[in-house]
Amino acid sequence: MMPTSVSKLLTEIAGKRPKMVAKAGRTVGISACRACDVARQLDPQRAPSAKEKKSMHSHRTTDSEYGYELGPIPDIKFEDYSTRDHYVFSVYRGTRHWKRLSRRKKPKTTSWIECLASGLCHPASDADRIWLKDVLENPEDYTKIERFPRESHQLWSNLPSFDPHFAPKPKWLINSFLAERSIQLVFGERGSFKSTFMLVAANSVANGEEFLGFKTRQRRVLYLDYENPPTVIKARNDDLRLDLSRSNDLKVWNRFGTQPTPRPEDPFLEEMIRDCVLEKGHGPWIIFDSWASLLPPGQGGEFTGHTAPIYLQLRKLADLGATVTVLDHSRKYDKNTIYGGQDKEAKADSIHNLTIFPNKTRPNNKIIRVESWLKRYAPEGEGSFAFEVQSEQDQKGDWHIAGLVPVQDPIEQAKLRNIEILRKLIRQDPNSGQEALASAAMQEGLSRDQAIKLLKDGAGKHWRVHRIGHNKSSYSLI
Repeated sequence: MMPTSVSKLLTEIAGKRPKMVAKAGRTVGISACRACDVARQLDPQRAPSAKEKKSMHSHRTTDSEYGYELGPIPDIKFEDYSTRDHYVFSVYRGTRHWKRLSRRKKPKTTSWIECLASGLCHPASDADRIWLKDVLENPEDYTKIERFPRESHQLWSNLPSFDPHFAPKPKWLINSFLAERSIQLVFGERGSFKSTFMLVAANSVANGEEFLGFKTRQRRVLYLDYENPPTVIKARNDDLRLDLSRSNDLKVWNRFGTQPTPRPEDPFLEEMIRDCVLEKGHGPWIIFDSWASLLPPGQGGEFTGHTAPIYLQLRKLADLGATVTVLDHSRKYDKNTIYGGQDKEAKADSIHNLTIFPNKTRPNNKIIRVESWLKRYAPEGEGSFAFEVQSEQDQKGDWHIAGLVPVQDPIEQAKLRNIEILRKLIRQDPNSGQEALASAAMQEGLSRDQAIKLLKDGAGKHWRVHRIGHNKSSYSLI
């Protein structure tokens, strides 16, 4: 053991020139080499020796998930806290994060999970649970815990692989309209009541009520409005009886609040989603109104470079557990095509187009048809429906929206009328062929191509086709 006076002297001269250190060592009765070694160790600014560098290299660690070298073993940090449902012991190591969840209520279960950077969680590996248990039992000795490199980490058998057992089952948030944890794109022409339609849907989901006859799952809903002024939002709240000031599960956040409306890349949204998942067991439904407000200044969304970064953030929110809906507009001269590039449609999980149809019975009440393309969830054409926007006039002469009610699809109604016209023509002359029937249908208001298409589509459903010669046929009703 070196005397205190010697240590004090060498500490004072640590970092000085070697000759000065050697001379000081001789004055206190130790060799020059020993004095230089001790002074080097006491110098906080010193560079590590070759021997120490070799020791540091032997303690380098490897990521157990991908096998990449992480460098020297990072410090382990941990925290202990509780939520409404769990006692949580959280462990941080470098960029990785684990949690030990212990249920507060029966059945009292305990599990270790790893939280990935994407926000998803999966059970911790067996190798990780060993040293995580040591951290839990001996937190004061956590610096002694080491991660050992995995052998042959480049082998095919060690590559990451999708495990379907941990994939959630698909669920409808609104039956045949909105799938949970998906990205939905809703667009339409100006005046097609997109915002009103989505607010009614949001209110139905927040209360777990049917929406236009479709069953829903109760979820929290956050409506982010970047465009409408407060007077418009207030009018919709009053007309639709949303009671936003008292609703706990439906929040409308507009740009006139005390805080700016968050965008998809805002960290607040990620924290809010995680909190909802932890508290409720599922994420919220987030509605962005509208797409144009998510674009940086100067961009129109016509190119992949404009849309890809936004979809990347939206997909991240969906991976965390949220259901995402974005409102958008159709092209000015083509109401059936969304404004911008086709990359918008390619990256969305479902697309819905709102088009306006006249109401011959009640002209003041517009009929809106929702043409759905559920893509990954159902064949094209499935899920389409229509609703009527009921309006009423107050004593001052001002018009108000009284509600939305489901009605028959106007496209399907027109199709059924045309089928009845063809059935009548077949009944009148069963020996008529395709061209003769198409010509007769033109007298009833159908186009030739429309009549021929209906004759082909209705074969086996509404009528039978009998071949009577080369390129000749006749029809009989079923």
